Amino acid sequence: RNSYRRALISFGRWLMKSGRWPQSPFARLEIEREVEFQHPRRALSDEEFQRLLAAARRGGVFQDLDGEGRALVYEVARATGFRRGTIATLTVGDCQLNEDPPQIAIPAARIKGRRPQVNPIPERLAAQLRSRLGLRPRGALVFPGRWARDAAKMIRRDLERGGLRYRDDAGFYDFHCLRGQLGVDCARRGVPLVVAQKLLGHRSVEMTAKHYSSLHVSDLAGAVEKLDRERAGVEKKARRKRSS
Repeated sequence: RNSYRRALISFGRWLMKSGRWPQSPFARLEIEREVEFQHPRRALSDEEFQRLLAAARRGGVFQDLDGEGRALVYEVARATGFRRGTIATLTVGDCQLNEDPPQIAIPAARIKGRRPQVNPIPERLAAQLRSRLGLRPRGALVFPGRWARDAAKMIRRDLERGGLRYRDDAGFYDFHCLRGQLGVDCARRGVPLVVAQKLLGHRSVEMTAKHYSSLHVSDLAGAVEKLDRERAGVEKKARRKRSS
């Protein structure tokens, strides 16, 4: 309905500007607030993610991308938070693997927010990329092929091959979940919110905080246990100090 409302409002403005009507007959027409549909997504545990990688490596070629390549795509997506389209257009020149630290730099034109993004990556992942890229020219694609068109189907097949459910009570796990996985990883490991914001390229901390609020109860239990251990350690030191 809002598309019709916008069209009428624009038409009313044109009537006024062209002198065909003294004022817009749609001046009081308002755009209704749209409620965005939330696709419930979830994160994998570290053990589940390793099963996904192993399943991808065992699988055959999917839309020109071999199993090792798929596993590497998943690792790059999780480590950087880059979207499917960005990873599909990733070139050898974007991978600055000999920098300290190694990093992937994406120009603004290939980022959704239209701001350049430079994300460091672990040395382990950089070594895997060096091995795969070899002596390819700077302009060559890192992950060529048509896989990005069916990325949802690709990861769903690998999930099933690894004995993992595409959907459970917590939600779906599609390709975009790999981006959210980075946010959840940061939350699980106590990374400051502003650091996670920079890694994900979000304009606001509020957007990043959504990942911090989507932790599973097992993650919360781990945090509670960690706090309890730290408190117990403080109390133990205090008792030793009192007894000495």
